[in-house]
Amino acid sequence: VNLNEYLEMLEYEDLCLNGDMESFIVITELVYNFWMLIYTNVYCGEQPQYKQVECTEFLRVKMMLDEYLSQCNHRAVHYPEEEKVLVIPDNEAVTAVVEIVDTTLAMEILHYNHHSLKGNLKTKKAILRNMGDELELRKKELTNADATLKNTIFHILNTMGIRHMNAQNEANVVRVGEHLEHWYDELYQMMLLAFLRMDNVERMQKYEAELKPLLT
Repeated sequence: VNLNEYLEMLEYEDLCLNGDMESFIVITELVYNFWMLIYTNVYCGEQPQYKQVECTEFLRVKMMLDEYLSQCNHRAVHYPEEEKVLVIPDNEAVTAVVEIVDTTLAMEILHYNHHSLKGNLKTKKAILRNMGDELELRKKELTNADATLKNTIFHILNTMGIRHMNAQNEANVVRVGEHLEHWYDELYQMMLLAFLRMDNVERMQKYEAELKPLLT
């Protein structure tokens, strides 16, 4: 209902006292969201209350937040449509993939790394399924790029209950047990690689046709 109740819900005072990395990331994300709301509504709205030139000190806050996150190998991603900022690990592979897939899937790929999804197997499973559906549409392309990787990805998708759930797959999930999230995360990395492998095919073809003949 108000800011105090919101901070109580997040157990803000406990987060400040914890001193661990996860608490720091949560606090930084909280501050970043407040900063972005102020910036977009006060400085960049249809009738801004302050001129851009007058917000130097305010912009310095963002520079500090970005620097802190960079030191922790994290970065902030702004979703204007949803009026929110997520702080996620700064992963070069993720950054590269989100630039070559559609916006909706890109947001899900970014969200997978968010700290709030740790232990949230239901949401991770849904994201992996959507990534798998996209790869299914490009299955032939992936086969040409890396058939072994394609076979591995779809074997996991189809036998660990991510895309198809039956008695056999339920038994597989039980056998994997407490390591299920680990293999979800490994599959996520494999699918990131799959998108990058497909994206690299045209680059290699251009190298073979255009650059390689020029090199001795």
